[in-house]
Amino acid sequence: MAKVYLDRLATSDKMMKVIENHPCEMEVRLYEVLKEKGITPMELHEMTGLRLATISEIGKAKKTSMNLFHLAVIMAALRITDVNELIRVKFDEEEINEWEVEREQFPNGLTPSQQQERKMMLIGEE
Repeated sequence: MAKVYLDRLATSDKMMKVIENHPCEMEVRLYEVLKEKGITPMELHEMTGLRLATISEIGKAKKTSMNLFHLAVIMAALRITDVNELIRVKFDEEEINEWEVEREQFPNGLTPSQQQERKMMLIGEE
């Protein structure tokens, strides 16, 4: 499983602030899925038409941005219906619990903490 280091990928101060405020782990499981299915990267290349280098970069989490078309092609070729089988994003359990409470209390809008984050980000732009 290849880990993605999100702090290295942020292309703006705003993105970095979001990751700092809500740290998470991201894992790319493409190679594990291929192994489970008995498929080589070369075979996936032949099945999808994606460049072998692209498959390698995705599998090793070296590709810093994922083309949604590539994701859909890989999922279709491997008969995967849930993106979590390929890419997992894990937030802190305590934060997840807080978000669930927020969503229950504010099902149709921004929660007070989201409004505050938005306000702070907008102030930072001035």
